Amino acid sequence: MPTSTKPFEVLLELTNDTHSDVTIQLVHIDSGQSEGPTVLLQEGECVSLVLNAGATYHYRLRQMGIQARIS
Repeated sequence: MPTSTKPFEVLLELTNDTHSDVTIQLVHIDSGQSEGPTVLLQEGECVSLVLNAGATYHYRLRQMGIQARIS
């Protein structure tokens, strides 16, 4: 089966569907776990992230002292 070699972008939409505030933070893994920009999402808010093809992204989600990482 042929594979497309055309680069494309991916749209990642995150919505806070909880009653608590959530922060989303870009994490630069390749530069020693340094922290990047942070976005605060209040109840019902959403943010759309455009991801470039071929790039690796790491994010830290935090809510009420609990954190999760996505990549």
